[in-house]
Amino acid sequence: MSDDATPPLRSVRIDTSAIAHNVRVMRAAVGNSSLHAQVSPGEYGGIAVARAAVRAGVDGLVVATVDDGVALRRAAIDAPTLAWLHGSGDAARAAEHGITPLVASVTDLSAAVEARHSTAYLAVATGDSVIGCRAEDWDALVALAARLEDAGEVRISGIIGMPGRQTPHAGGGLGAVSSERGEFALRTSQARNAGLSPSRVGLHGSVAALATETDGQEVSVIRRALYGLSPTQGKSAEALGLTPAMRVSARVIATKAIKAGEGISYGHTYRTAAPGNLALVSIGYVHGVDRRASNRCTGWLNGRSYPIAGRVAMDVLVLDLGEDTAQTGDEVVLFGSPADGHPSVEGWAAAIGASTHSVVAGFATQAARDTSAHSTGQETAVVPASGEAAVDLDAYRRNLALLKRQVPPADLMVVVKGDAYGHGLLPITRTAIAQGITRIGVLDTATGMALRDAGIGRDISLFAWLLSPDEDYRAAIDSGLELGVSQVAQLHGIARSGAAERARLHLKIDTGLHRNGANEEDWPELVREALALERSGQAEVYAAWSHIAEASDEEDTAAVRRFEAAIQVAEALGARFSSRHLAASAAGFARADCRFDLVRMGAFTFGISPGGGITPADLGLTPVMTLSAPVTDVVVRGGRMLAIVPLGFSHGIPTGAPGVVPVTIGGRRYPIVDQIEHGHLVVDVGAQPKGPDAAPKVLVGDRVIIFGNAHDGELTLQEWADALDTIGEELVVRVSRSIPRRYLG
Repeated sequence: MSDDATPPLRSVRIDTSAIAHNVRVMRAAVGNSSLHAQVSPGEYGGIAVARAAVRAGVDGLVVATVDDGVALRRAAIDAPTLAWLHGSGDAARAAEHGITPLVASVTDLSAAVEARHSTAYLAVATGDSVIGCRAEDWDALVALAARLEDAGEVRISGIIGMPGRQTPHAGGGLGAVSSERGEFALRTSQARNAGLSPSRVGLHGSVAALATETDGQEVSVIRRALYGLSPTQGKSAEALGLTPAMRVSARVIATKAIKAGEGISYGHTYRTAAPGNLALVSIGYVHGVDRRASNRCTGWLNGRSYPIAGRVAMDVLVLDLGEDTAQTGDEVVLFGSPADGHPSVEGWAAAIGASTHSVVAGFATQAARDTSAHSTGQETAVVPASGEAAVDLDAYRRNLALLKRQVPPADLMVVVKGDAYGHGLLPITRTAIAQGITRIGVLDTATGMALRDAGIGRDISLFAWLLSPDEDYRAAIDSGLELGVSQVAQLHGIARSGAAERARLHLKIDTGLHRNGANEEDWPELVREALALERSGQAEVYAAWSHIAEASDEEDTAAVRRFEAAIQVAEALGARFSSRHLAASAAGFARADCRFDLVRMGAFTFGISPGGGITPADLGLTPVMTLSAPVTDVVVRGGRMLAIVPLGFSHGIPTGAPGVVPVTIGGRRYPIVDQIEHGHLVVDVGAQPKGPDAAPKVLVGDRVIIFGNAHDGELTLQEWADALDTIGEELVVRVSRSIPRRYLG
């Protein structure tokens, strides 16, 4: 995108010059040590970051999988690259693309030799790490490596130590490295005594690279520091000389005046202290904003920070500006460079109780799938993750049938925002239409036009209501989209659009959610302007609509009364509405007085219930998505068997899951332990079996169900959400698109 192009609604920017600066800082910190950067081609700026790191002088790259390494090669990045081997075929593919294997077992090393690799690195687990070769298996791996070297079949070029739990938010840091360095030195000494002479030896990670005991550290692998994130407690990134590389921003799409004591967003968890102004900002949890930022974090606007007011929604959040004002189109920075006055990612992470690494991963992973986001330096590759998200279309059809029976005489609009709540826009939309649904809620015009381009015809109503400051009204109207209008300025844009067709308008009154929608005092002007467009032949005033806050039964009843009163005002001015719609899933299901002519339902169609102790089964609904992955390794630590599952926070697994929600393997539930890491989680599957004939409960390759439909004893998505004090929608839309969707039925 050129500098003079229209700014995007939201932006996740990776500053590659900051990446280069951080490489130079770390180069100075590690002295003569060989410097490697760990990168993820499918996120974090991926390919562009790898290029910047190589140009800045790293000696090599480290990736989690051979697929990641292949993605680098396909992007013409030929720097020396290390990759872990996972399963059959990896060693041969790595050899084909000139990728050096990082091996942790006799099996891996044998596969590397069979694939004719000339070099390999060994990975050793230290401390409480579950990644790398454990102490009890180290002698056998080293002995095999020495024999193979003597035979001239492979050269062991390096040994990388994989530290244990070193993340800053869990008490790890420079001091923790010292205790593990001794253990690592013992392992490397054993390797040298066996006749190996690796030229690159060192502990993995930015924490280890910054430790003061650098003697003998012949290779340093950095990740957090590469992105300007402090890897250790007690020192900020700036104190270490690092520059934050990520900047997350979004634009104001609406403003409104607010009275004192008014509740904001769903549940009214925030109330204004005084009269003032609100700004509606075009970013939400589908884009990577953790819902825990609600009422905790701030947005930087026009040189000042303002609190996020009320619950973060899927696609928007609200700032309380107090007496200050803003303009539609203004930029809000969630975090960026403190040197420019922006909030820091460290402050953001501290406010929600997460690591900087997981915060950044959440935004970067979601940005890669957000077509309305501008992502400078965000060039990524499509690298499928292990596991799958199975989408049960038969369950979806059953849910639709139940909901269609529930809402009459109202009609049912199916909402497919957020890539159909993470389930896949086109497959879900086509399934809904095949079941007789003729009204689809798409949120924004880009999604609506994408569906038209995919062949969804004019016989299907597509309703979009989140309109940008620079909306292309002509394209939207001529594509036959119906538009939810909240502001007179939007009507002016429609009048100037030059559209060949009439715009079908849904006029929105604010009934208490206090996001978009006309205030009571502004409603008559909105109606008059819309009727003027209707008289000129440019528009049809088709519907009145609103959202309710679902704060309490009493407040929702008051919202119904306000909606009815607004309709009466509009009709007195001459409006004749063909449709009136107020309720979404929860209210539309439970309250007949909220249904009017049309009910909009999204979450319920996917078997996601409202929580608060209400399960999908209580409503007769079936969860549609099952998230699972295979066990990739089983290790022993302290007499316990631990299964490694290749899904982490970069794939959308919440960092608060350990000790709170279990996973299911073979019909039995097992706890998640340790911390959720970038690319994996750890499951305790019981005590180590005793005796020569004892069989482990869990084997490599066994299927691990994260959440599903409860048929195999697993928790549902809603049970995860209730346990983690969030909502099912947040969890499901943050399931990474790198995880393949498989459609059943």
